[in-house]
Amino acid sequence: MSEHKPQMGPSIGKGAIILQKPKNTWLTIKRLLGYMKKSSLLLVLSLIAAIAGTIHFN
Repeated sequence: MSEHKPQMGPSIGKGAIILQKPKNTWLTIKRLLGYMKKSSLLLVLSLIAAIAGTIHFN
């Protein structure tokens, strides 16, 4: 019988894009927050709903 060896390391499918680490992390975070500014209210409301869903009242 032949044994199946587990694959070492992550598998990369055909057409996968390998991203580089950003050179300026803070600029990248600032840009990301700029993109998310339009949906910030929705994100805050979702976070509040998630926290409220974990609280159990007697």
